[in-house]
Amino acid sequence: MIPQLTNNKTGIAMYKIQKTIEISAAHSLDLPYESPCTRLHGHNWKIKVFLRSPKLTDYGMIVDFTDIKREIKGKYDHKNLDDIVGQSTAERLAREICCDINNLLDKLNPGAKCYKVEVEECEGSFASYEMSEKITICDKEGGVIGAAYRHI
Repeated sequence: MIPQLTNNKTGIAMYKIQKTIEISAAHSLDLPYESPCTRLHGHNWKIKVFLRSPKLTDYGMIVDFTDIKREIKGKYDHKNLDDIVGQSTAERLAREICCDINNLLDKLNPGAKCYKVEVEECEGSFASYEMSEKITICDKEGGVIGAAYRHI
């Protein structure tokens, strides 16, 4: 691994990348109201993943863009998303892809994170999923006084 960069004033430096992939996939929605979306239909989905890491691999990347593309296309392209995600809303698809990419990163660059996924189901219709982490708030003596969540 390439060494982690730090700055005493601002903390850890972060590398960030973004990759957009297009897939073609079908789905249907189980809705409590009448909608044409309850019938099996397809979209050309645009998936945008956002990754960050304090360190790079030995080959100088957070992860190869091809690995991200292979992971997403291999699991979702030309498939029925209902068989993979269940109630395959854009929101649930975004969460599922975020988990998939984080599992990939655990193998290829531990410490790197997919912190956000955006899914465009059709032009102008977007959903996103963002990871957050719990921060413990302590007093000067180290006693826990609360907790907060922040997007990572």
